[in-house]
Amino acid sequence: MKNKVLMGLAAIAMVAFLSSCGKVPQAQIDATNAAITAAQTAEAAVYVPAEFAAVQDSMKVIMADVEVQKSRLFKKFGPATAKLDQTLAAANKVAADAVTKKAEVKKEVETLMTEIKAVVEENVTLMKKAPRGKEGAAVLEAMKT
Repeated sequence: MKNKVLMGLAAIAMVAFLSSCGKVPQAQIDATNAAITAAQTAEAAVYVPAEFAAVQDSMKVIMADVEVQKSRLFKKFGPATAKLDQTLAAANKVAADAVTKKAEVKKEVETLMTEIKAVVEENVTLMKKAPRGKEGAAVLEAMKT
């Protein structure tokens, strides 16, 4: 009788021990979510939308895997942890790429604005040189509007 009770307690202790083997990598999940939020703040969805969507999709897949592992008796968070590390690196890269792309677009817009101002000034100069006859005045008015 005593032997059966001890075996039962040993079995319960073994199940409790094995069910608590894997721990959710919460610190890595939080760090990855913070990196994704930083990328979103850097407007990655606007400047590098494909890469940002890929990072978000990766995070959704990882979270689904973590939920599946939570429900299992023998939890294995090793693959999820490795994927979290990769996704964290990708999210940081996307944030940096968004900042770089934003700077490139800003520089391109400034260049285009300079070119537009030069064209407008050239048009004003040419309008002043245009003939002002009876028919020329009507044509010039039409060009101005």
